[in-house]
Amino acid sequence: MRLLLLLVTMSPYKVPASRFLAAAFAPLVAIAIWVVPVPAAAHVELDSASPALNAQLDVAPSEVVLRFAHELTIPAVEVTVTDRAKRAVTVGAATVDGAVVTQPLKQNLLPEVYQVSYRVISDDGHALTNSYTFTVGSPPALSSVEVKKVSNGSGVWWFFGGAVLFILVGVVAAVVVMSVRRRHWR
Repeated sequence: MRLLLLLVTMSPYKVPASRFLAAAFAPLVAIAIWVVPVPAAAHVELDSASPALNAQLDVAPSEVVLRFAHELTIPAVEVTVTDRAKRAVTVGAATVDGAVVTQPLKQNLLPEVYQVSYRVISDDGHALTNSYTFTVGSPPALSSVEVKKVSNGSGVWWFFGGAVLFILVGVVAAVVVMSVRRRHWR
């Protein structure tokens, strides 16, 4: 700080000290924003499921239970279980108890492949949408249900967003420095 004050008082430019300090601190602030760690956002991840992913069951389950890594404080949960023909086999709405989501199913499910699709919202507002399959009995081998995994979109976007912010702050700092220098030479 003393070095900056010394530079301001000894500056050959006849500019207000506040502008000089702003131009000097802009790159430091940009670096601090880039370097200081940001707390990790609490994204929801599925810990376990019953029936499990690709499970082969002899007896049809009465419900699907999804256990997540974190408690779901936002109760906006969607769970659908469908057969090969995309007909829903769920009964009623899913219930949320902490980190556990339970979706009741119809009784006496036929032997075939079923798809469980779910969508939950994390504390920071990010949605997790995913699906998996399980099989009851020995279904006909003619068809299978495609398993879709949809990314929640996190990760690389934080890096690119930070890089863009860093570049923008650098451009603004350069414009401020250039305008200060132009005024001095006029």
